[in-house]
Order: sequence, then structure tokens, then C-alpha cells
Amino acid sequence: MNYIKQLDALLQREPLTLYRLTPAANIPQRGSANKTSGYMLTRHLSDLIIQDVAVLAANELPITHTRWVESCGATVGDKPAQPEGEQGEGQGAAGEGKNGKPQNEGTRPVVEVSPLVSYAGEHMDELNIEGRNFPEAYDLDLQGYGPRPGRTLVTPPPVLLGPFALAFLGLSALKALAKMQAQ
Repeated sequence: MNYIKQLDALLQREPLTLYRLTPAANIPQRGSANKTSGYMLTRHLSDLIIQDVAVLAANELPITHTRWVESCGATVGDKPAQPEGEQGEGQGAAGEGKNGKPQNEGTRPVVEVSPLVSYAGEHMDELNIEGRNFPEAYDLDLQGYGPRPGRTLVTPPPVLLGPFALAFLGLSALKALAKMQAQ
């Protein structure tokens, strides 16, 4: 219901907010049987709703990533979170400030987890981040650049590297000779 009140207040302040010019054909002309092409004012309530949803999604994504990291035992921000038993001055029982809003609203430290590391919060325990502190939002370990334990690069044994190198050089030389003979 609050959203409808906000929308009504917006329309009272700026009546043309939801209107936009859209191309149109066959617009009837006043006092004439002719029709013309041009632009019409159209009202789209969905434009305002879609914009709000996009902003909400962009704001909620880092908070979701932060929950994933905290659920693995890591802390986010400069100092660890305050235990639930301790409450600051002027803070209500549910972590609310003096005005009834959450105390850290809009100032909560967040981190970003790359979709290459975890798309829906899975495999976060493989990063071994338990007990670590992430003071900044962007950390290379959470972007997939840090070492991942248990995963090693599969390489051929060193004994085979020499023959592979010789075979590559031989093939390169054969291709170069073939090009020279074709010219």
C-alpha cells in the first residue's frame, strides 16, 4: 500500500512523469477526415515499476553475496560483527535505530562474488575463507583469481616435454618449408 501512496505523491508533484512520446501512425486530425503519422503521448505505469525492480535487484545482489561469504565463517568490513547480546545506544531490540529503521541501512559493508566462482552460493566452502576478513568489496580471491585448493593443473611429466617440444618445432619447420616450395 505504501508503494501506491508514493506513486500518487509522485504524480501529484510531476503529472507527466509516466508519459512519453511514442511513434504512431494513423493519428486522426481534429476537424478533418485525414490521418497523419507522428508522435503521441502515452502513459506507461510499467516503466516506473520496471525501473524500481532493476534498482532493487542491483542493490540486493551484493547483499546476497555478503550473506554467502558470512555463512562460510568470514567477516565483511573493517571489524567483526557485533554479538547479538550487545546493543548500541538508542538501539531497539531488533537492531533498530531511534527512528525505527535498521541501524546499518545503506551503510552495510558488502563484497562481490564473481559468477565464475559461485552462481548461487554453491562451492563457497572450497575457497577456504573461514575466519578471514574482507575489508573491501572487491577481493581477488572472490573473483576466481586466488588459488583453489584441491585443484591442480594437469601437465605432462617432464620427461615428455622434450619430445613434445621437438615434435612441435619439426612440424613448424615442415610447414615453413611447404610454404616456401609453394611460392
